[in-house]
Amino acid sequence: MPKTNALPRWVYYGTTTEFQRGFQRMNLKKVRQSREFGCGFYADGQRETACQRARHSAADSLQPPLLVTFRVDTQRLQQLKGLFFPFPDASWQNFILKNLLPANAGRPEYEFVYGPAAHASVLQCITEIKNGRQSYADLQRACQEAEHAPVGYQLCCLTDQALGALILKGSLVLA
Repeated sequence: MPKTNALPRWVYYGTTTEFQRGFQRMNLKKVRQSREFGCGFYADGQRETACQRARHSAADSLQPPLLVTFRVDTQRLQQLKGLFFPFPDASWQNFILKNLLPANAGRPEYEFVYGPAAHASVLQCITEIKNGRQSYADLQRACQEAEHAPVGYQLCCLTDQALGALILKGSLVLA
């Protein structure tokens, strides 16, 4: 569990080999799908979690899985407006709920967010809300249940300035 306001030195991104061609040209304005911390670039604080995401992405495509490693320029990131969640508490839950409101779409209040990744049940509930099959009350229950089962920590870069603090150090095609 990270200390409050402690940024990771390394983050990992699980994807497919198609990503190798696109990171240098990444445009956050083209990110269409909002997740728990908003529309941004999400990188995992744990290598194994990123490997799992890469294998999952590869299963849905014809591309091999790829693990991408970034060094975090923590000094640069700390100069930006960021938000930290050391654990999935009530403030984390409220932030997720607020991000899902249509009025807040595409309006990052922060340049980056670092904290617990939402459990799969929370992400599924988000999808169901967007499809009109569940309510925000259902999401609040899912967040409360997930509070006891975090799946790791993630860094979400919500602006190009935050994304610029990630220094590409290498990539590995996974077997």
